[in-house]
Amino acid sequence: SEMSVDYTEIAHLGDDLPDLPVMQTVGLGMAVANAYPFVAQHADWCTAARGGEGAVREACDFIMTAQDTLQNQLNGYLA
Repeated sequence: SEMSVDYTEIAHLGDDLPDLPVMQTVGLGMAVANAYPFVAQHADWCTAARGGEGAVREACDFIMTAQDTLQNQLNGYLA
């Protein structure tokens, strides 16, 4: 089935040239710390973590913090 989602509601985390057109189309184009420099230069936001070293977690935390949903989710892991 097809979902009705506007491109502005999508985030993309990338690291190389093929990611750039997608990053420029979506609402939030992000790059990992070790992305190709030209890609990082055109990203809306860059992680401090390198790809494969926690960058996806960092990007998710960034989005959830902006949405004010992170702390509630973290609290769910407490006994």
